[in-house]
Amino acid sequence: MVPGGALVLDLGCGLGFLRNHLDPSCGYIGVDCLKPDCVDRFDRFVQADLARGDWHRELEAALPARPDVITLAAVLEHVDDCTALLVRCGSLLREQGMIVGTTPHPCGRRLHEALAAMGICSRSGAREHRSFLDRADLSEHADACGGRLDHYKTFLFGLNQLFVIRFGGLHG
Repeated sequence: MVPGGALVLDLGCGLGFLRNHLDPSCGYIGVDCLKPDCVDRFDRFVQADLARGDWHRELEAALPARPDVITLAAVLEHVDDCTALLVRCGSLLREQGMIVGTTPHPCGRRLHEALAAMGICSRSGAREHRSFLDRADLSEHADACGGRLDHYKTFLFGLNQLFVIRFGGLHG
C-alpha cells in the first residue's frame, strides 16, 4: 500500500514499529506526544500533541519535505474533530498524497468496553475513545477534507477498519 521511496509521516507513532513494515527505501518520520526511549527506528522524530490546534504548523516547519503518505493507526477514534485533523493532514501532504489509517468499527464498541472493564483491553484507551466511525462516516470525512475514500476494508473479524484517503485525483 505504501510505495517504495515514499516519505511516510506516522502520526501517533508510539514506538515506531510501523518502520518494520515499510520498504527500506522509505523515509520515516514519527510524531507523538511522548518521545520514545529509543528513536533509532526513525529518520526523524518530532514531539507534538495532536490535540493542540496548531500542531501541523510546528510539524510543517520540522519536515524535510512534504510527505507522500501520512499514517493514522488507531488515532481517529481519539480525536474530537476528525475532519479538522484530516484537513490538517491534507495540508501537509504532497500533491496526490494519501492518508492510510485504522480505526475500530462501531460494532466492536461494546466488546471493547467490556474487555476494558475486565482489564483485558486498556481501560484508559477505552475512556479516551471519542468516536467510532463506520465506512459512511469515513467517506464523509474524506470528502469534507478534500480527499476521497479510495480503499476500505475491515479486519480482525470486522472489529477494525483499514482506510485510504487519496488526494489530487489519483485513481484507485
